[in-house]
Amino acid sequence: MMALLSQMLNAVFSNDYLANTLQIATFLLFTAVGVILARRSGVFFLAADGVLSLSATAAFLSNAGIRGLVLGNAQEGTAEYEQLIGRANAFGWLIGMLFGLIVGMTGTLILCWFLLRAKTNTLVTGILFNLFAMTACGMALHLIHREDGLIASGTAASFPALKIDAVAKIPVLGGLFGSTNLLTYLAVAAVFGAFYLLNRTGFGLRLRAAEENGAALIGTGISVERTRFLGMLFAGAAVSLGGIALSLASTSPTLSVQPHGEAYLALVAVWACDGRLWKSSIAVFMLSLVGALSVIWSDFPIPASLVEMLLYAAALGGLWIHAQNLKRRRKRRLRRQRRIVEGEQPTEKRKGRLFSRHHSKKAKD
Repeated sequence: MMALLSQMLNAVFSNDYLANTLQIATFLLFTAVGVILARRSGVFFLAADGVLSLSATAAFLSNAGIRGLVLGNAQEGTAEYEQLIGRANAFGWLIGMLFGLIVGMTGTLILCWFLLRAKTNTLVTGILFNLFAMTACGMALHLIHREDGLIASGTAASFPALKIDAVAKIPVLGGLFGSTNLLTYLAVAAVFGAFYLLNRTGFGLRLRAAEENGAALIGTGISVERTRFLGMLFAGAAVSLGGIALSLASTSPTLSVQPHGEAYLALVAVWACDGRLWKSSIAVFMLSLVGALSVIWSDFPIPASLVEMLLYAAALGGLWIHAQNLKRRRKRRLRRQRRIVEGEQPTEKRKGRLFSRHHSKKAKD
């Protein structure tokens, strides 16, 4: 028993664990950015899991199809295969990314019609859209591979990795950035891009107004529906990139249409952090640390469902912490209001001694 625990701990401190953490964090970051953009638009993006599944399936199947078309009948190990494999992989991940974006954005447009034009219920529409996406992905897998299973048997090309030899030799940073997929850097750039869009542009200001005060937009002659629609397009693009990363970011891409609720984890992270971009990104990385355990501990004699359960238990723990923080804030707000009603001057605990001295000198003068 002790030897097993020691091996499990050694696996946690390995570079493989850090690499798997980044792989999971990549698609979760994309999805969290999309959920935040939708939230700023005033839309609860419950259907993000469906968009994620559609884009992941389209990216994988188109990638595997183009790769197989370019390789033709070339057998692995032959000179013809070695000559064609580079071109096949390049065309594979390029076409996979293109089709993943197209299908994901198509699903987002359908969802926008239901939510913004037909005014259907957000929760019911999101649940039905996720079920529709799951069955549509299963049907596509059956039609193309003639299988009734949930995992595709085709071979797809993964996204190229940016390998830095100098960084790869460093014990900790080597696992993180020694050989990192390009989609990971794109996910980090998406976080900074979303921050700039929401806080430094007029469009971001209109998005926040659509969430907090739609009447203010109407008063200025700006359409709330059009603003929310544009925000949902950005959100759908981000989640579609998350689906592409979900199916093609690993070194040996595989596709499973069995629902695992990956997008729900991003929803939990965003909800537990009140839609704050940086806090949500940190929460996503913390969930990725737990999610990577199911990969590195897969060879150990422990149930895989037990390790996966830890991930969702961590998500539930994050929601509980968020609920406790809200309760404390509510209590502080009530105490402050009670002091104001009783005629007491509310005190600012965050202001230090220098601040109080400064104002006391001003009062004496």
